[in-house]
Amino acid sequence: MRSVEEWRGKTDDSMPPPRVRDRIFQRHEKRCYLCSNPIKDVEGYDLDHVQALVNGGENVESNLRPVHRFCHVAKTAIDLKAKAKAAKVRMKHNGTIRPTAKIKSAPFPKSPKAERRMSKPPLPPRPLFEERKS
Repeated sequence: MRSVEEWRGKTDDSMPPPRVRDRIFQRHEKRCYLCSNPIKDVEGYDLDHVQALVNGGENVESNLRPVHRFCHVAKTAIDLKAKAKAAKVRMKHNGTIRPTAKIKSAPFPKSPKAERRMSKPPLPPRPLFEERKS
């Protein structure tokens, strides 16, 4: 087998050409790299980045693997969850987001008006329906 130069996408959105897709598919013996089950021609397949682009992966042939479409959806959700957690930790570290806990301090003294309002007895409950007098 002759050596072929590795395909590199010009951008992260670049799709590999059909010859590269076929080369990756054949290299992995027509099996999903996530579940190891054979991929049937009628099912179709996706190419998944082993290290996701959002997590710093490259759009190169060596980072692509054939996967079933339903396996791809599950892995993408896991990748996005990991990316969101990393972004949240980074933002918290940088001070971009504030902590959600309230600052504990001594309570402020009540104003005289608030104290009067709190000392009044509660009103009796009103009936939901009043009876009519005929």
